[in-house]
Amino acid sequence: MPRKIKLLYAAVILFMFMMACSDNDPEIINEPSEGQKEVKKIVTELEKNKDVSSFTKALKNIVPDLNFEENQITVLAVKNQSAEKSTDNTSNYTPETLKRHIVKGVHDFTQMSKDTLVLKSISNETIYATKLNGEIFINNVPLASTSPTKAGNSIIYVVNKTVPEAKDILVTKFKITLTVHECNEEWSADNNTESYLSEGATIIFYKKDKNKFIIIKSIHTDKNGVGIYNHNYTDQLYYQIRKGDKSPILGGYIINGIFKSQEEIDLYPEYRTESELDVVKPGSIKLLDLNSDGFINKNDKLETEGYFPVEPDANETRYIIETGSDLKPDNAIYSIEMLKKISDNLSETFTSYLKLSYIVDYHLVNKPNDVGYPRLDRLHENSQIWAKGYLYIHRLLSVTQLTESNDYPKYLREEWDKLANKHWVEYSYIYSSLINLYGDIPLITNPYDTSIHLPRTPKANIIKHIQDISRKVSSPDASNGIKALLARYYLKEKNYAKANILSKEIINSGVYRLISNNAPFDTQKNEEVIFGGYILGSDVTISKGKFAHPVRYKEVLLTMAESSLALGNEGEAYEIVSTINKSNGNTKYGTTKIYESITRGIRNIWNTDMKNEGFAYTNLNRWDMLIETLGKYEAKPFNHLLPIPMQEIYANPQMVQNPGY
Repeated sequence: MPRKIKLLYAAVILFMFMMACSDNDPEIINEPSEGQKEVKKIVTELEKNKDVSSFTKALKNIVPDLNFEENQITVLAVKNQSAEKSTDNTSNYTPETLKRHIVKGVHDFTQMSKDTLVLKSISNETIYATKLNGEIFINNVPLASTSPTKAGNSIIYVVNKTVPEAKDILVTKFKITLTVHECNEEWSADNNTESYLSEGATIIFYKKDKNKFIIIKSIHTDKNGVGIYNHNYTDQLYYQIRKGDKSPILGGYIINGIFKSQEEIDLYPEYRTESELDVVKPGSIKLLDLNSDGFINKNDKLETEGYFPVEPDANETRYIIETGSDLKPDNAIYSIEMLKKISDNLSETFTSYLKLSYIVDYHLVNKPNDVGYPRLDRLHENSQIWAKGYLYIHRLLSVTQLTESNDYPKYLREEWDKLANKHWVEYSYIYSSLINLYGDIPLITNPYDTSIHLPRTPKANIIKHIQDISRKVSSPDASNGIKALLARYYLKEKNYAKANILSKEIINSGVYRLISNNAPFDTQKNEEVIFGGYILGSDVTISKGKFAHPVRYKEVLLTMAESSLALGNEGEAYEIVSTINKSNGNTKYGTTKIYESITRGIRNIWNTDMKNEGFAYTNLNRWDMLIETLGKYEAKPFNHLLPIPMQEIYANPQMVQNPGY
């Protein structure tokens, strides 16, 4: 046999022998890796958290395929997404995706000393942990947990969604860095620090769409007063800064710090705001010369009031302060003459509001084709009455804050308290009127707030506020005027017991009586007037005489009659209706005390004697007759309230429109 054949034969015999021997060898079992052991411990811990059940199941499934030796890892467990209806939904997690969520080493992100850490997953993918404005992001995905959970030698964090590959992270082109300082409002020669870095100030970023500002991001400054926002906007990006009642804007001007010396004032642009701000002294607020023309005047006000435009890349410093801090220099509103002028201006503003409220009521009921039911988009006075009402509220609160301050002279405060009696009734009238028209509305108690920054307040809370306000007044007419307005509100709300009690208190005071022949409008003050004496002009749609009286005794009697009837006291209601009719020269009213007859009598007086005084729309709603009366003009049930003016909806992210509009 040739040598090569002999060698081949021997090799075959040897191979068969080895195969036979292997059949009898014991099975070799591979020990799990250190990494597998650690992941099993982590799975056991994760199974306690139902919020990450889909991720946990997927991770458990791949444990046999893991082969790494690290026994200290950081796992990024993904919260179940809202669309996941089953804890078995693991389709979003490939082995590669899961390995990206297992980071080598233990990393306590809450203790990060750097802004960015570069980490590696067990599959050697790059992972970026970034700290921005106190928040931790993993490849741009925010952590959902504020602290880690320990499992074995490792820790677990929860993230809001699946962590993307580093190459898929959205790259931002621009960055704005804002440093916020709080002005030293206690400045003095001995406390000469201008400002302090503001930690925890809120910076809200808006995208402007036409006239609407839409919130897109909110951040907070860190301990160094710094807030950073990365973005891709080249224009139409704006921001606001808030911290409690502190703001970087005063009267439309940008605050730029505090004057620390007269020398600094002398070197600064000249103030020409035509307001009390022009009285400048050490400790006064610096205003920014926005157009750098050497003067501080109306041309330096922000064009978009309250919203700062953002440059694509910017590094800006802003100062914030309580926005009433520097509005009372020595020569402003420090005379009786000035207080009287302010009082007259307030009454002029209220007169405009009162006229608008009468016109709105008249158009809603008497000119339904002109207002555009059901959208009411042709009711042009809708936005005007809202704006005029809040303008009055703001002005009254502004002067009140000044006069009630501890350092305001006592003799001036006493003079203002006398002047302000009627203004608190006007204030109460505006709020009660607005809630009758719109329902819940923003309640402003700080003069430096505005309706475009506040949510809607339940109307019951506003009524409680009016009740608290009534304690400020000292004249009987002012007190009774507010009581009558509260009774008006409770009657509309069909809280007849409260309406009845308040009306009875006014009637029992014995101060008022009816003017015969329903003619109280020829004099500024008479025994039927509780609150009034306003001249609205010669508009024939609302004029009933030389003077308008928003609250008069006849309304109180009608409120008493209607509430008494609803409470089952027909006799009392009948006597009141009879009294009013006799005062009007009608002695043929009759004596039948029938509910339906008295109801007709009450409503007839409302519709005739109280016509064109702002009650028609409210009465239709209270009597549930809106659709019966105005349905043929396309009025709908939701028209029991007016639409919130659209400029308020656009300007205020917290404002919710009334249903139906």
